[in-house]
Amino acid sequence: MTSPESAVETAGDTPLMISVVVICYRQEKFIADALDSILAQTAYDRIDRVIVVDDKSPDGSFDIIQDYAAKHPKIQAVRHEVNSRGASVPRNTGIALATAPYIAFLDGDDIWMPTKIEEQVAVLEEHPEIGLLFSDFITFDDKTGAERPSTTVRYSLGEPNQLRKFFVQGGPVIPSCAVVSRAVIDEVGPFETNLRFNEDSEMWNRVASAAPLHHLPRPLFRKREWFGSKGSGVNDAGQIASKHEITRRMIERVPELAEVADKRSSGIELQAAVRNFRRGATAEARAHLKKALEHDPKNRKARLYLAVSHLPGSTDRWLNILRGLQHGVLRRAQ
Repeated sequence: MTSPESAVETAGDTPLMISVVVICYRQEKFIADALDSILAQTAYDRIDRVIVVDDKSPDGSFDIIQDYAAKHPKIQAVRHEVNSRGASVPRNTGIALATAPYIAFLDGDDIWMPTKIEEQVAVLEEHPEIGLLFSDFITFDDKTGAERPSTTVRYSLGEPNQLRKFFVQGGPVIPSCAVVSRAVIDEVGPFETNLRFNEDSEMWNRVASAAPLHHLPRPLFRKREWFGSKGSGVNDAGQIASKHEITRRMIERVPELAEVADKRSSGIELQAAVRNFRRGATAEARAHLKKALEHDPKNRKARLYLAVSHLPGSTDRWLNILRGLQHGVLRRAQ
């Protein structure tokens, strides 16, 4: 079998290349899966280097990374001397070492689908004006293996008011599904290091202010949920505060976004309500829904969720039914 490093590009003299930035902290159980998913890419020849940044993990993560770097010439192992207590600093370390005109990101506990880079390269070659290219994904439980499809808001080239739409609706754009133009990063700056939450969302909003976004409507990576992953806990106060701070910063950057700030704030409260419903905190969820309607009385989803919260039975059951109807598939409630 031909090794990934021996693949040779024959389609042209200057093939579009991508640098990959992998960040890792305390992920010795998962980092090999992440790196194997890069090595298994059908377009591995379009990856010029893989920068794996360990944020001073206290476990054996870096030993595994070094082992991969010793066996695969494209992989570069980097270790921080001090833990940065966040994702932005290690991502920025990787960005500084990247050499290709596009940068893809992968968290050390996630897994790429084999055709991810191939499919994204094909789009970028046809549309080099894209600043941020991303996709849907599949979320899976590390213990049970249970999977659920996770779709994002659709964005396509040429649609009007794309920045306003992204400012209000977001994605989500998980870094592990994103490919970003290096030129755009150089223009808007790297990831913010002074936000505890939603630093990626803040970055994508800045990118959206400078270049078009495009979404591929199919899953190109698998997002792992495990106890200890960033998304495994809930901190509503911190999440909401950081999102409102992003609102303030983006309005400062693009003043006309103030026209839709209330819609964005309403959506922030709605998201907090859904998180609380999922953990059974119905009273807190209703409080967030009321705030959502204060910001935007026309938020029909918030009004519907508030009504559903008063129906008999589990609110989460009713929300599952509503989500199923929205996606055209009625999920069977337990």
